[in-house]
Amino acid sequence: MEKVKKILIVDDHPLFRKGIKSVLAEDPDVKVIGEAGNSEEAMKLIEKETVDIVILDLQMPGMSGIELSKMIKSRYKNISIILLTMHKDERIFNNSLEYGLEAYILKENAVEEVLKAVHVVADGNFYLSPSMSEYMVQRSMKQKKLADENPGIKILTEKEKEILNMISQNKTTKEIAEVLFVSYKTIENHRANICKKLNITGCNALLKFIIENKTLLS
Repeated sequence: MEKVKKILIVDDHPLFRKGIKSVLAEDPDVKVIGEAGNSEEAMKLIEKETVDIVILDLQMPGMSGIELSKMIKSRYKNISIILLTMHKDERIFNNSLEYGLEAYILKENAVEEVLKAVHVVADGNFYLSPSMSEYMVQRSMKQKKLADENPGIKILTEKEKEILNMISQNKTTKEIAEVLFVSYKTIENHRANICKKLNITGCNALLKFIIENKTLLS
């Protein structure tokens, strides 16, 4: 890492936050700039402090870690997120990748792995608890199967993939056009091209395809 990375710890258990903070304090390249017990506290800190990485618990009172991650990612593109979870759940794992999170750690391994995860993420890479590597293998196999069954996926442009991702987030054509600063008609043309490449026909066929495969399209 070229500079000190500023970390925000978000977890509703003070003792757990203290434990993670003590581990990170051992590294001079890492600085914990704050702690939060819920999403509201977290957003207030992010708004007033420079944050590079958020270490975030999946399950908290009120807004979940996934929902808070979506909010952070939508407003602060440069903030990386390390998600902590007590559950070894493939569905949650796939969802975390869908929302662009940079690391996924089991809480039972957090003390041993969090510092390594911070360094891996700071270098621009993805970190996954080794005990969950099977999910990455399964995901890769499913993605290959999906691509084999739908060869058009391989020829989608980056812009078309970006539009697919926004459709999967329930954004309307109008909203996508506003985000990308293009016309409504331009997005309609992109959607038509996507459907043609995927050999999809019908008004709701594209949305159905995305719903069925969205965790594998990222």
